[in-house]
Amino acid sequence: MRSMKSNQHLASEFKSTNRSAVLEDFRVNGKHTKPELHNIFGYVTEFATDQLGSRFIQQKLDNAPPESLMRVFEEIFPNTVELSSDVFGNYVIQKLFEHGTQDQRLRLVNKIKDCVPTLSFQMYGCRVVQKAIECVEEAEQLELVKRVETITERAVQDQNANHVIQRIIERVDPDKLGNFPEVFANNAKELATHPYGCRVLQRSFEHIGQARSRELIEQLHESVDNLVVDMFGNYVVQYLLEFGTDEDRSRIVVKINQRFFELARHKFASNVCEKALIKANEKDKEMLIYRLIDRSDEASVDGIPSLMKDQFGNYVLQRAINAVSRSQAHLLIAAISEELDNIRKTNQIHNMSSQTAKHVLAIERLLSQHVEA
Repeated sequence: MRSMKSNQHLASEFKSTNRSAVLEDFRVNGKHTKPELHNIFGYVTEFATDQLGSRFIQQKLDNAPPESLMRVFEEIFPNTVELSSDVFGNYVIQKLFEHGTQDQRLRLVNKIKDCVPTLSFQMYGCRVVQKAIECVEEAEQLELVKRVETITERAVQDQNANHVIQRIIERVDPDKLGNFPEVFANNAKELATHPYGCRVLQRSFEHIGQARSRELIEQLHESVDNLVVDMFGNYVVQYLLEFGTDEDRSRIVVKINQRFFELARHKFASNVCEKALIKANEKDKEMLIYRLIDRSDEASVDGIPSLMKDQFGNYVLQRAINAVSRSQAHLLIAAISEELDNIRKTNQIHNMSSQTAKHVLAIERLLSQHVEA
């Protein structure tokens, strides 16, 4: 069967057979004639949809005098929406947001605002919406936020629109984010375990205040046990450890402590264990260290040896040694040294796989560094 050409390739082919003489001459001789913006007046929109032409306009707009910028703007403006979703034209629209006057930016926003729900889901259109949010005044930002509010629930899980949501969170006053925090809270677990939704939640922790994020955070606390072992959810819990309150951190540490040896050997949860050891307060770190060294606890009897030999637990153990206080590290090192002595005495190292032995030796090297220090 004859393979079908992509729409983009067909569009490119169509453009190449319908170029103006001005664009064709530019493509052939532009490197030698070194044209300026005024040489393409009357053909700016056509140039914007051509790969070389678009790049030329972008470069010239970086240092264009006001009169040239105005001429380019007026030619482009009627086709703003179409160019926003064009593979090459979107870059020119972004440059106009970047270098345009306040009045020009306002006109661009008014031109695209009703199309924002559509543009946000497009590969190229979403970039224009993001640039607009970066460059315009607060009043125009809020006009764009209103339009995005109508698609928030779908947008956070879309490969393109999620970037628009993230940019709004980063740039807009948290008190003026509309329904975003409520939508996030109502879909907390679903978003936390979604490849795009988890990124949106991470930006929320960085930029939205505790007051507006509290409902979301409480919903996440209810799902911590499941999130820590999820390939995306573990990042959300790590961000909560990073940006949450001390009480948030303590609540998470208590849950981790209950399953520490299981979680420390888990591909995803081990990352959360490491972050907890870094971010926990001294009292909570002490609780985690006690769990590691308490041999009266049935789960802890083989705990340290199991972590030393495990590809993920090994790193958690190393993190514990480096992240806790000197007195806590001393207790942990003593317990690990005892286990290492036992491994040597019983020649266990010779019966291990090369990979397992490598993990044990890594711990041994780390302990020797601490002794020397």
